[in-house]
Amino acid sequence: MTENEAVQSGIDESTVEIERLIRWLVQHGHTYQEACECINFMAGTPKNIDITIRYMWDSDADVWVARSDEPALVLESGNLDILMGRVWHAVREVLELSGCADISFASSEYTQTIHCYYRAAE
Repeated sequence: MTENEAVQSGIDESTVEIERLIRWLVQHGHTYQEACECINFMAGTPKNIDITIRYMWDSDADVWVARSDEPALVLESGNLDILMGRVWHAVREVLELSGCADISFASSEYTQTIHCYYRAAE
């Protein structure tokens, strides 16, 4: 068997195993999309990220300001609740586009921590 044939055989065997696992997941109540996401997750390296958002009142501009270092983010609003909602949606959208699988957050009075668990880019 040549190296090319061996590689192709390994790919064929992997494909058969992936298809078998997807069928099993679907038969046990998962959607096809969930099964594929599971396979993709298992193929990658999990990574955790915590993003800390700090909220401060800017008395000169008379607005609340939200800042984070990573990802670089600065948003402002006259209403703290509206600002927190805008931040949550903005960060969630960026994380989902980057492949984030699970997003949660915790808040204290003027700090919000957004936790992301996703498959790292290769």
